Amino acid sequence: MNQKLRVLFVMNGVTYGASGRPGVSGGDVIMIEIAKRWVRNGVEVSFLTSTAGRELCGKLGLKNVNYLISSSFCNGSIASQLLLVLKMAILNVKFLSSTKFDVVCSSCEHLYDVLPALKLRKNGVKWAATVHFVPPSPLERRKAGMVSALLYFLNHMLGALIIRMYSDLIFAVSQRTALDYISKLRFDRNRIVTIPGGVDYNSIRAIASSVHEKVYDAVFMKRLHPMKGSFDLIKIWHLVTKVYPHAKLLIVGEGAQDTVMHMREIIKKLELTENIEMIGPVYDFKRKISLLAKSKLFLLPSYEENWAIAIGEALASGLPVIAYELPEIKYIWNDYVLWIPKGNTQAFAEKIIKLLSDKKYYQGHISKGINFMKQFDWNNISEKELKAIEILIKKMPHI
Repeated sequence: MNQKLRVLFVMNGVTYGASGRPGVSGGDVIMIEIAKRWVRNGVEVSFLTSTAGRELCGKLGLKNVNYLISSSFCNGSIASQLLLVLKMAILNVKFLSSTKFDVVCSSCEHLYDVLPALKLRKNGVKWAATVHFVPPSPLERRKAGMVSALLYFLNHMLGALIIRMYSDLIFAVSQRTALDYISKLRFDRNRIVTIPGGVDYNSIRAIASSVHEKVYDAVFMKRLHPMKGSFDLIKIWHLVTKVYPHAKLLIVGEGAQDTVMHMREIIKKLELTENIEMIGPVYDFKRKISLLAKSKLFLLPSYEENWAIAIGEALASGLPVIAYELPEIKYIWNDYVLWIPKGNTQAFAEKIIKLLSDKKYYQGHISKGINFMKQFDWNNISEKELKAIEILIKKMPHI
């Protein structure tokens, strides 16, 4: 059946950041990594995505797929996202049907991904939707600005409700996510399959094992955004440098121009230019894992996560991971991560200092998660999702 299966992935949320390069989110990585493996299995794959999304697919090694470009203007601003949602709302199904599809897979709950999938669903195509987390209230996202937080909530919630009503199959990125959608939004548990994020385990181990020098005391590798803890990160490192004046932090990631500029301004104001290195996004897999392996610690002071592929890659690379304690990811990573109460930058800095100063304590956390990560290999995860799709095509009527 794999030879005949025709799948459209909808991934419209990829935007260009301050450097003019596409940003990288965990949800996009999940979709691209699964698509790469489905192509190898003979599946005919197409992508409805932005110009930034097409570029990201290429940079992450996705080949032999067809592209339908949804937008060339979306830069991550509120206005551009609203325009994209509007465009997806009026998009003619004939545009999407230039190639015939058996299944459409939407990458997240946002309307710019949900609406095209809904149009195809009503045209007879099966719909498999991915959900990441129940949308937080605007107050919980106020760090991003109240207007932005409110629009984010409405976008996310409306998309989630459409998924509940019309999708044929739902992929939840964790068991906690599945349970939240069932209990809080009354999703049908019979339509939900848990498909976690993953890592390229064998490749990570091969690269990390070849690195023998620690250049950085810590690394942050994530989208640059207030809700990802980008500004907390600077506060934390400022506290660390009071004890270790030469401590070096590497920040890898892309963000909106105002976010990146503000971060650089704070770094300069706090006289941390010699302590914090910002290098933008890294797409090359070998370089990314090498940078992880060249660091002593992985830091994630994020206020919202759903699986956190970056944690998995850091653990597989042999790094101790320190993160804010979020129910959504603590359920997954348990005691393989060192947890800090959300927003407590002082406690976060103290944990870093303890790891850097106590060699025995540090050694005890170096390889703790390596064996744990074997179960999350991308090959196993993509195979599980493909089998669920095949069952959907063979047996499930439209709901």
